[in-house]
Amino acid sequence: MLTNRITPPAQFNTAIGQLNTEALAELSCSYTPPVVSVACTPSELVDSPNQQSACTISSNTPAGASGLNVNLTLPANNPRYTSSCATPITIPAGQTSATCGISATANTLAGDGDVTATLTIAAPSDVNDYTIGVNPAQVLVKDDDQSGGTVAKAVPTLQEWALLALTLLLALFGATRLRRR
Repeated sequence: MLTNRITPPAQFNTAIGQLNTEALAELSCSYTPPVVSVACTPSELVDSPNQQSACTISSNTPAGASGLNVNLTLPANNPRYTSSCATPITIPAGQTSATCGISATANTLAGDGDVTATLTIAAPSDVNDYTIGVNPAQVLVKDDDQSGGTVAKAVPTLQEWALLALTLLLALFGATRLRRR
């Protein structure tokens, strides 16, 4: 807290003239750091070509003149996806967001399973830089390859009574045909 002192006569004039008494004002500043969140869209990909998720790191207030550096915990290295995210990522001055991406690696290896890429906002270098909001963001990379070839489909069959009725009907047609000759 700071006390501001205005002393007469030179510094203090009002609409009704000069005030000859000293004026005191207590000044204080408060600061609330921005809340930073992360989200990736879409949250599910398949291991095919051109499968990408856009990850947005956003702040609830515009970044200051030098931008806002946000520390990230990057997704673990995995051959099933790549990431263009870097740490720290900078939200440019006057802006409220920055983006990076996670891309699925195309493959045709059957049965390699699903994997999850997790992008997390890490603690700031200085506690006054930002607070952490919605966190983490996860992108699921699904295995879209069939394992073991194609699956045989069942052939429709008739139940025993329907099969018996069909047999009798065919026998009846056969008997009528023989009578006509």
